[in-house]
Amino acid sequence: MWSYANTAICRENLALLEYFHFRAEGAKEYIKKFSKGILSRFIQEGDEKQAVEFVKTGFVSQNTLKEMMLSVFPGHAHQSAESSLHFWP
Repeated sequence: MWSYANTAICRENLALLEYFHFRAEGAKEYIKKFSKGILSRFIQEGDEKQAVEFVKTGFVSQNTLKEMMLSVFPGHAHQSAESSLHFWP
């Protein structure tokens, strides 16, 4: 169903719902492929709770997580992405 959405935001939201409710493999692949954009959107929208919950799913790679953390908290470059999670707003 997510693949029929007209906008990227709708596709992302529907893919997340479809994966978590039905464990749809196509939705999972889409989420993995666009995890950076999804996480960026949650952060830009100020939805910290959703961003943290999304990170907890494991869809966001460690490299992407580190890159995102360094852009938000540039002074913590020496810490791993996982240990920096406690700095998340």
